[in-house]
Amino acid sequence: MRREWAPKVVSPSYDGLSPAQRRRILADNPYLFANAILSADVTGDRYNPDELAEKNRRAVKRLLAAGAFAPPGGRSLFVYRLEGYGHRQTGLVGLLPLCLYRIGRLRAHENTRAERQELLQRHLSRVGVQSSPIGIFHRALPEIEEILSETTETQPVLAFSDIHDVRQKVWRVCDAALVGRLNDALAGENLYLTDGHHRLGAALAHSDSEGKVAESADLERSDAESNSERKQRRAGTSMSDGASGGAPEGASGGMGRARGESSVSPDSRFEPSGSGFSGGDPSSDFILAALFSEKEIRAMGFHRIVRLPDGCSHERLAEHLRALGSLSPASGGAIQPPESGRFGVFLGGRWYRFTPHKASYQASYQASCQASEGLDVTWLQEVVLQGILGMDAKEIGERVEFLPGRPPMPHQTGEAAEEPLKVLERRCEKQGGVGFALHPVPLSVLKRLCDDGDLMPPKSTFFHLKARSGVFMRFLRHPPGEDDLDAKSSGDSEGI
Repeated sequence: MRREWAPKVVSPSYDGLSPAQRRRILADNPYLFANAILSADVTGDRYNPDELAEKNRRAVKRLLAAGAFAPPGGRSLFVYRLEGYGHRQTGLVGLLPLCLYRIGRLRAHENTRAERQELLQRHLSRVGVQSSPIGIFHRALPEIEEILSETTETQPVLAFSDIHDVRQKVWRVCDAALVGRLNDALAGENLYLTDGHHRLGAALAHSDSEGKVAESADLERSDAESNSERKQRRAGTSMSDGASGGAPEGASGGMGRARGESSVSPDSRFEPSGSGFSGGDPSSDFILAALFSEKEIRAMGFHRIVRLPDGCSHERLAEHLRALGSLSPASGGAIQPPESGRFGVFLGGRWYRFTPHKASYQASYQASCQASEGLDVTWLQEVVLQGILGMDAKEIGERVEFLPGRPPMPHQTGEAAEEPLKVLERRCEKQGGVGFALHPVPLSVLKRLCDDGDLMPPKSTFFHLKARSGVFMRFLRHPPGEDDLDAKSSGDSEGI
């Protein structure tokens, strides 16, 4: 991203904004990178999936034609800092080999929705760029902390604030010895996904699809080369025997993976990102990623607003909850749960404190995972939504609204500028729904869940701040051509 373009292009976080507010921001900021990653929740049914992907492709071409991005001039890792909303975090951005997920070193914790993953895979195939890094955390590593500290004392190559006043700085790390130290520090470490489960699933599916095409071409070129050698050459890594691939499970949207603790060759390390213009690494086998220490990230609650099924009243739900635990009226307004295993419940126009009985809370995990505490989202879904209310996955998608516990946005108006639990109250009263305020999933529980190979429902965790779209861009193939870049084809005359 060129310095002069950054404030106009880098997208803010959309969490907590309504589709109408998102459309307004996009209309007021025509060069915002969010115009190149449009989805149906913003455009409605105006475009079919192919038309939406084409519109996103034109938006990317428009930014390239305007000169908003420039290659870094060589392979580099980047140190990336975000600061805003009372929090600051610093980490690394580069290319992460997808094979780390397939052999179990990169670990996910949420299930995904197949339709969303398919749309993102279509975007990768049609648009051919990545600019929204997946979020990852690792355990605190003194060597990485030292390098980040030394690097951030130098002059950044990019410093700006986005339209929501989140301050961001970027430092380039191109010294081979320094990159080697970073990779040595990360060697053998397990990495945990915080944000981007659907993007990772789409990248894996895209890589598998590209791999099949490449393998077919390989067969035509050389019948003498073994199948395993072709796969290793394509992946850019040499995995130990028994490490099997784990493609996304299309029917459920879940992401399967091998659980082996296989050693990984140096080629499987965190990669410097190239300029994207010169070929080099097999792009479909890497994903743009932002890595942060567990000491840097901030987990927040992900609340639920539930529209009850026909025939279930607030009074009836309250009876069920009392049978499962302690439900007591609360004074003083909204309830933010102080710890896992406790809930705030907005029901019938007032707040309650709810604590499930220990036996009830733990029983729901016996069949599904080894963890016995900290998974409030799983308990709520299995015991209340599916058990008491009898909702299936389709009904949950239709009747449950997810409200991230993000801080108020001072530069917005309406609900976006309010405390999330105040928004929850208003929406419940308007819709006749029931609100559940949840405590953030503790990182220790999240790591244990990932290590056990278990998954939570979608929208279980929320981390703030998130790496922004538009700061970095990488191409999965040669960048779009410079032809046909007039106003009509690049989307200048089109609305959302």
